[in-house]
Amino acid sequence: MHIPLEYRSISLAIALFFFFDVLLRVYVEGIQRYFSDILNYLDAVIIVVTLLIDIIYMFYDFKFLKTIPRLTILFRPLRLIILIRVFHLAHQKRHLEMLTRRMVSGNKRRYKKDGFDLDLTYVTGL
Repeated sequence: MHIPLEYRSISLAIALFFFFDVLLRVYVEGIQRYFSDILNYLDAVIIVVTLLIDIIYMFYDFKFLKTIPRLTILFRPLRLIILIRVFHLAHQKRHLEMLTRRMVSGNKRRYKKDGFDLDLTYVTGL
């Protein structure tokens, strides 16, 4: 089964996107905290295995590896689930920021003038 180079390149680009996503999340959260969640661990394993398979298939033309592209097809639905999870986490982050602003702005005075809407906090000594 021959897969055109364009399709393999697109698959590799998507795998690299997810790989860099995992690297950034590991950098931001830290290795211990990131891998403490089983879903993050599963994300990383699926992405690394898919990336390795894509790289091996793209750069090496081994005859005995003809069944490997079929294995990457099995990982595509899992990558879709990971993508949905990333968008869900991004939505949760925005929602959390909005709730935090609403909660904090209840303790502040608002300054509205000339199109500016500022939350002002006063710090006083006791």
